[in-house]
Amino acid sequence: MADGTSWADYIEDYAENVLLKVLRRHTTNMTNINILGAYYETGVSLEAANPAFVSRNTTSGEGLLSQMGYMQPLPGCSQYKSPIPKLYMTGPSCQLGGEIAAMGTIAATVMLRNFGMPHRPMN
Repeated sequence: MADGTSWADYIEDYAENVLLKVLRRHTTNMTNINILGAYYETGVSLEAANPAFVSRNTTSGEGLLSQMGYMQPLPGCSQYKSPIPKLYMTGPSCQLGGEIAAMGTIAATVMLRNFGMPHRPMN
């Protein structure tokens, strides 16, 4: 932070007093009785756990040429489907990367199509 403090110094307070209030406006069961535990990550802790999160960039990692395009996130896994049957992937490291916000929707559409379920075709 600009004042020298770290997210780790107040992430729990922020999550409980800011983020949880927003969640509670959009749900009916996000009460303390239903929350069994909490785990907090910050950019610093994520980068410490995975050096590919260069300078705490968690939107798509380092951006190596070997992990772009049809090889994103790994060769053979660029269309949201993994080599493991019925295991699909989505998130900022998947095709098209952290630059778009519809990755979950795209992955869900791929799953629905692969499972032969009704869906709206992607344009």
